[in-house]
Amino acid sequence: AVSLVQRLGTVLHGLVEGYQLPQEMHRAIERRVQAIAGDLNLPDCGVDDLERFQGAEVWHCAASLKHQERYVESIFRTNVQGTAHAVSLAKKLDAPWFNTISTAYVAGRRSGWIRPEPADADLTNNYYERSKVQAEAVAADMGLPTRIMRPGAVIGHSTTMHALNYNGLYGLLRGLMKFRGALERSQPGLSKRIRIRLRVDAEGALGLVPIDHVAQDAAGLSLHAAPPGIYHLTNPSPPL
Repeated sequence: AVSLVQRLGTVLHGLVEGYQLPQEMHRAIERRVQAIAGDLNLPDCGVDDLERFQGAEVWHCAASLKHQERYVESIFRTNVQGTAHAVSLAKKLDAPWFNTISTAYVAGRRSGWIRPEPADADLTNNYYERSKVQAEAVAADMGLPTRIMRPGAVIGHSTTMHALNYNGLYGLLRGLMKFRGALERSQPGLSKRIRIRLRVDAEGALGLVPIDHVAQDAAGLSLHAAPPGIYHLTNPSPPL
């Protein structure tokens, strides 16, 4: 069986190549990265070895990205209760900081300038957005210095285009390709003879932001001792 350390190492080493990072990063991963088993569904994330990590800065990045009603129970269990368990762990570690990754889409149905302030769950579009609004509230009320970071729609690396998974925008494109394939299977050449119309906002922009930009901004907040608060990690010039 592949160990937890091996799994994490495989992912990180793959990103060094996928993002075309300096080769010395491979050695840094072997030297600096540790892995311990945890579970967001358990109190304190199931972590027992608290002494070893006392005083560590905590980053909570795990989430369910599902939004459909049939997944509502697991969405809130992972995103809201999971955040509460991560908060509890941070308190027991006497963490100097709690950093949590939320989403810019807690804005829901609001338009115009969205200020870095608590979101309104009544204006959300789906269960995912609502769960993240509640998760932000859990993090904000924890009593430790907390940075809530709201990235836009995260895509692959800005230069190499490499992605760790192909959900989100890629899932939409994959769905369109499947639809095209279904047309072709029903009648060869059909996808080229008919025009498919999509209903979209003509004034809208896609809030896409490359993963390396998100990571750089998130790490920069910590390295520069940014104060507690809400931070939007979004693209100032999103594609139309």
